[in-house]
Amino acid sequence: MNPAFPKTRKLTTQAKAGKKYGGDLAKGKYMMDMAKKRKGGVNIHPTAIVSKKAKLSEDIEVGPYALIEDDVKIGRRVKVYSHAHILNHTLIGDDCQIHMGAVLGHLPQIRQKTTEQGRLNIGQKNIFREYATVHRSSQDRGTTVIGDDNYFMAFSHIAHDCNIGSHVTICNGALIAGYVQICDYAFISVVFLSKS
Repeated sequence: MNPAFPKTRKLTTQAKAGKKYGGDLAKGKYMMDMAKKRKGGVNIHPTAIVSKKAKLSEDIEVGPYALIEDDVKIGRRVKVYSHAHILNHTLIGDDCQIHMGAVLGHLPQIRQKTTEQGRLNIGQKNIFREYATVHRSSQDRGTTVIGDDNYFMAFSHIAHDCNIGSHVTICNGALIAGYVQICDYAFISVVFLSKS
């Protein structure tokens, strides 16, 4: 086993599924059969990689090939779509949606050496669409903060140490640099002009 990857529930799930389906995990119809409710209403697809140390509340769904690392806490009724990544030091409130390919809580993109202890705190009812990214803080014990009821469209980016209010909309491809504060109800978009 590669030490860079945590031990996960996936191994246990696949072992049980292998016994149930004669060891043949490659057939799609069986994979969907195996995606069933777990204890407490947690629904984790068998191909998802979820650390045993992650704290998952009731009624959450985790889609195929999603990754959830050790120091992650996820609130109630959260839906994590396929291939989404939720990395260490991330807290997610209730009723959030993390769509395909979104990455939450990854290391900040800065040239100098950074701490791996920065955090990302996400409030309730936030929607992160396809390939949206939000980085955790670059500061030891620092926090990137996302308020409540925000909408992050596809390919939007929130850098380290930002403080995003509530009811904010970040449009497709909009990139927010580090240490930016955005007030409640802001609407951020990108306009591309071309010569005609």
